[in-house]
Amino acid sequence: MENLEIRDTEYTPYIFFNAETRKLIIRGNSFPENTFDFYKNAILWLKNFFVNQSNQKTLLEIEINYFNSSSSQLFFQLLTKG
Repeated sequence: MENLEIRDTEYTPYIFFNAETRKLIIRGNSFPENTFDFYKNAILWLKNFFVNQSNQKTLLEIEINYFNSSSSQLFFQLLTKG
């Protein structure tokens, strides 16, 4: 599985999901105009990643300076659905 890297902008975070090391990073600001469109590729990557993985540990590193309410809803979904 290929890694996922999305560069940050003033409004969106840096995302780096490494399939080999199992380290998932989300860092920066998160207030895109359309939160769910921005995170769509990250969500698809995560779904594929966890379907094809055993019960090995995965490190999720989230460092968000500022986020809007739609980003908080998305983060909650990511954390509760695994």
